[in-house]
Amino acid sequence: MLNDRQASELISRSMHGPLTEEQQRQMDEYLEEHGEAREFARVSRLIQDSLSDVAVLTEAGDESVAPGLSRDAKSRLSQSVADALANQKTVTPTTSANEKSADDIETTLPGQGQQSSTERRQISRFTLLRKIGEGGLGTVWLARDEKLKRTVAIKEMSAAAAESPIAWQRFHREAEITGLLEHPNVVPLYQFGSDPKTGYPFCVMRFVGKHTLADAIIEYHERRLVGDDDRMELHRLLRSFLGVCQAIAYAHSRGVIHRDLKPENIALDSFGQVIVLDWGLAKLSREGELGTHLTLGSSLSDSALTQTMAGEVIGTPLYMSPEQASGELDQIDERTDVYGLGAILFAILTGAAPHEDSGNSDGGNVQVREMLNAIAAADTPSARAVNPEVSSTLDAICRKAMSKKRFARQRSARELADDIERWMAGEQERRRDYDSLRLEGRELKTGFTSAIRSLGTNARFMSRLPPIQGIIDARSGQDTDEESVWRPRLSTIFEGLLYANADYAAVSYCRVEESSFREIVRVERHSTDSSNIRSVPLSRLAEGEATELQQSVIRQQPEEVFVALCPIEDARVVMSEGSYCVVAGVPVYDERTEEPFGIVMIERSLAGIFASILQGRVRSARQMFLLDPDGQVLLHHITGQGVSAPAEPASVDHLPDNETLQQELTRRGEFVDSTDRLLYATPLETMPGDAGLTLLLSLRKPVSRSEW
Repeated sequence: MLNDRQASELISRSMHGPLTEEQQRQMDEYLEEHGEAREFARVSRLIQDSLSDVAVLTEAGDESVAPGLSRDAKSRLSQSVADALANQKTVTPTTSANEKSADDIETTLPGQGQQSSTERRQISRFTLLRKIGEGGLGTVWLARDEKLKRTVAIKEMSAAAAESPIAWQRFHREAEITGLLEHPNVVPLYQFGSDPKTGYPFCVMRFVGKHTLADAIIEYHERRLVGDDDRMELHRLLRSFLGVCQAIAYAHSRGVIHRDLKPENIALDSFGQVIVLDWGLAKLSREGELGTHLTLGSSLSDSALTQTMAGEVIGTPLYMSPEQASGELDQIDERTDVYGLGAILFAILTGAAPHEDSGNSDGGNVQVREMLNAIAAADTPSARAVNPEVSSTLDAICRKAMSKKRFARQRSARELADDIERWMAGEQERRRDYDSLRLEGRELKTGFTSAIRSLGTNARFMSRLPPIQGIIDARSGQDTDEESVWRPRLSTIFEGLLYANADYAAVSYCRVEESSFREIVRVERHSTDSSNIRSVPLSRLAEGEATELQQSVIRQQPEEVFVALCPIEDARVVMSEGSYCVVAGVPVYDERTEEPFGIVMIERSLAGIFASILQGRVRSARQMFLLDPDGQVLLHHITGQGVSAPAEPASVDHLPDNETLQQELTRRGEFVDSTDRLLYATPLETMPGDAGLTLLLSLRKPVSRSEW
């Protein structure tokens, strides 16, 4: 004996083709015993015949037949349905006059006469409250279920859609598929029926609110663009995305392909619930569970469905797969939905639809067909090209899901979800790494600032030594014997300074007047033997045109320190490590005349500074780079291998674009790379407000120095 569900399936199948002899016998016996089912079969046949006749004539090219039902036909159909539903109530002997079953309750929808809202509440289970949406198939209303005292959403076919037989089948198709997809992330269907007055179908669903994933994406990226980049909000969006993947994976397990995945079709509530909506364009796989049980009208082909989509759902192409855009309907399968999921992920990461650029040509709108052709021919978009802050791993996952070739995508929605979950699982560890890099970077910056301050302090102290003024006095009185006493004394003090500071390369005292200079005393470290410190003989002291650095120092106020990064060719010392030194200079004024006389300068090895400050301050970073203002590498430190310098400034491929890096440093004061490169950068100042160097730490495995 058939149960109710089996009988309903046989009735539905009989609308579109003959049953087997055994199936026909079982259905006839069931209908003979059940008056309600008999009336349901009659009404179903009435609707199907009315639609099928028009569809057949239209497809045969009969232009005398308008697409859809005529007004008279619709009127007769509506009245027949209403009469049938009224008769159906009279054959329910188990229901008393004061008790109605859920299936017998009348449902009042717009267009049912001039009844007041009070009368509707008394006679109807549902009370319409307000319109909350409208689409190609119909209108969605917010309503109250008067029997269960809950808020629901009612989707009613519109009068315009009722003109098309395809729309009727699409509406019924969506209801059947939605009703059979019982999953926490698929909108639940409570009831499906027809308005007894208009005859138009409607379905009652859970009200999930009007907040969608599209709204959440817009809100997140608006905050991100003004500097409020909350990583937790990105994780919430990705968790919602995982819920969508679970719903689609479940649908695929039952042979249903959504085909219209986009953020607007995903509802979100305030408590993490994710609901996938709008299954009206779904495709059934013949091998799937629902494909073998649902009997949907054969007149509604995939080609017809795609044609209606292009005209009704203008937003869909923005997330459409290449095989859909090119009309290769036989190629559409589960991996088409994987592409749609990848397109949603692209929107989460960038705030834009993947095919937005395909919608404009020379600044103007294009036709749908042109847009679809552009989508089919376009290369796979990259999220990082739109938003450079996107993790390279997330970008790779997204690009794989949106590959033009179906075989190159993740094999299933579940596999795509696994990729995202693995990335999220490692995010906490990456966040700890970020924090460690930031801490170490700040410690190194403090160490560098302290080293520069110490260099300036020593230069200022050297400029105050008695031999400095003694030499000035001797030269003023032309007492060469007096100068010969002060020079050795000053040389001895300078030598002691270099012995006490192993990374000091040289210290000198120069006479600067107008645009020329002449060294008076110079002590320097040997280029190959750092322990060898020598005082330059009088005959080897340099003189000539004053350099820009020397002129900058002499222009300072008394005891003001000028610090600069100096290439070795601008300094006299040849250092064993690196091609740059840091020079701190202080002007020397004649105490008697208070006029500038000369300068005292200390040259300190840049590599030596970092060799000293790196000790004990680097625990997590595998590499340290020091970049010049052009983004070229001056120094490179590998943990356990020490500091080295390229023969000349060099670039490394995996470091960020210098323009982007400098903009971020100017805007935020530091840079923490949010991608998987795990970089931290901070500017270094040799003078207050003059950040000419950039310190960059990386967790990336060291590159070979031979690659420079």
